[in-house]
Amino acid sequence: MENKPVKRLDRRSKVPFYLQLANTFRREILDGVYPFKEALPTLDELSGQLGLSVEYLQKTFDVLMHEKLVDYDAPVYRCKFKSVPTVIFEKVSDFRFIIESRGMAYHIVDQPIVLEKRQDGDWILLHRNYFGDQQCLIHAIARFKADAFPRLIHKPIDDTRNFASIFQENGITRFDTLKTIDHIPLPDELANEMNQPKNTTCSRTRYEVKQNDQLILVSDSYIIGFGFRFNFLTKLAKK
Repeated sequence: MENKPVKRLDRRSKVPFYLQLANTFRREILDGVYPFKEALPTLDELSGQLGLSVEYLQKTFDVLMHEKLVDYDAPVYRCKFKSVPTVIFEKVSDFRFIIESRGMAYHIVDQPIVLEKRQDGDWILLHRNYFGDQQCLIHAIARFKADAFPRLIHKPIDDTRNFASIFQENGITRFDTLKTIDHIPLPDELANEMNQPKNTTCSRTRYEVKQNDQLILVSDSYIIGFGFRFNFLTKLAKK
């Protein structure tokens, strides 16, 4: 099968070339340019096109494998992403209601946000991004029932980080919010994603939202260290 063209690298950018290339492949995979099980260009082909060493370009596929978007099927890498109904929000503001940390709201840029429908009827809101030389992996995942937040599925969300606005627009007018901040060991699933030792201490901010004593949303954000060294995980409880 003929390989797709590779986007030229921006040599003025501070983002390493292998991350630029990973970002390009990520977009193309999420957009369906590479169907499930299709082979991506080989390292030798990319090396010839871009003038970069095979060893350096290996980092690109390491990123995509870490994100579980590709698998290695010797001698090629194949797309692991299965085609599902998706809605892609291109603007950070479309996602901002999830993000309560002010720093993150202004530093997540240039990556699509994908809304996937799973076979069990749940929807998952997914965002991954590597930011500059820090190679910071940002995860945001939301699980919810389609009938709980219909406006989320049908059109982009307004520029707001206010939970109240989102709820009111979906017919949820009365609710209670509890905010807690704890210092806890980083959950194993996030420790693995962030390449951190087990029992690494992190700061967790949790929002719990109830409607008529029924929990409808749980939002957890996990921060390690300073600056951009953090991971973010959000879950919306099933109704």
